Amino acid sequence: MRAILTIWVIGQLFVLQGDEWRLDKDKDGIKVFTREVEDFPIREFRVESSTTADLTDIESLFRDIASYSSWMPDILDASLIEQVTPDIYIYHMAIGAPFPVSDRDLVTEMRFSFPTDKILRIEYSVLPDHIPEKDDHVRMRYFSGHWQFEQTDTGTRITNQFLSDPGGSIPKWVTNSFLSKNPFNTVKNLREQVE
Repeated sequence: MRAILTIWVIGQLFVLQGDEWRLDKDKDGIKVFTREVEDFPIREFRVESSTTADLTDIESLFRDIASYSSWMPDILDASLIEQVTPDIYIYHMAIGAPFPVSDRDLVTEMRFSFPTDKILRIEYSVLPDHIPEKDDHVRMRYFSGHWQFEQTDTGTRITNQFLSDPGGSIPKWVTNSFLSKNPFNTVKNLREQVE
C-alpha cells in the first residue's frame, strides 16, 4: 500500500510541474511567464507589469481598435466588424508572419467589464467562422485570454494572459521559441502609448 501511495504522490508532482509558471523574461519592469498546457501544443503566457497611467487612458486605447497596428507587434491591420453593445466588440486582425510563413488573421470578441471601480478586465474569445476566410491568410481558430488592469496608489498593475494557436503548418517549437518576445513588446508599447 505504501508503494502505491508513493507512486501516486510522485505522479501528482509531475502533473503539478506541468501547471507551473516559468519566468522566461524579466526586463524593464516587465515579467513574462510561460507554462505547458495539457493536450495543447503551444505554451500559455502571462505578463505582469505596471504603468503610471490610469484606467481611463488604458480603456480608451483598447477601444480604439483601428490604432492596434501602431502599437501591437506584427499587427498589419485591425478593424471593427460590429459593436454588439457598448462593452462588446467583434473585430478582425491581420497578423504578419516572416517569410516563408503565411500571414494569419483572427476574428475575436472583446468584452470590457469592471469588477470594481478600480479594475478593468478585457476578455477575448475567438469567432473563427464569423466572416469568410481570406485566401492569403491562415485563420487562427484558437485564441483565448484576458487583460486585467488594477488601479493602485502608485499607478496601474497590468496582467496579460493568453493561450493561442497560430494554426497552419508552423512548427510548434518555432512558435514556442518566440513566445516571450511578442507579449513583452506588446506591454512595453502599451506603456509607451498611455504614459
